[in-house]
Amino acid sequence: MISRRVDVEEAYVGRFDHDSEGVQELKDLVSKLGVKSGVFTVIGSVMSATLAYYDQESREYVEYEVDRPMEIANCSGNVSVSEGMPHIHAHICLSDREGNTVSGHLVDMRVFAAELYLRKFRSKVDRVHDETTGLQLMDLR
Repeated sequence: MISRRVDVEEAYVGRFDHDSEGVQELKDLVSKLGVKSGVFTVIGSVMSATLAYYDQESREYVEYEVDRPMEIANCSGNVSVSEGMPHIHAHICLSDREGNTVSGHLVDMRVFAAELYLRKFRSKVDRVHDETTGLQLMDLR
């Protein structure tokens, strides 16, 4: 495992707007706050969401839609920089009224009500292409 120390510069709490595109709203916030790296969690509920699965053979994300109201059982992710722009990498687990879950890489979510906890790190973390996996991974050199 490759790792490096990071120091928390600031921490924020936030509330997403009802009926907002959650990933774009998060990108807008980290841009406004100047976050170059950090971690976050989200709790709440969505009206719908787009999730994805990374197919390791084809090296492509396969997207799928969740077109019904769901609770956010867990959502966590990180913020980094890719090609000079804020990059949000998040995974989410959604639960329906019967307790059935669906989860995956978060592409987008239409927010019903959700709250955010964000920790901004002092140092910048970039993403670089990894030949082994085909993914854009954190550059921790």
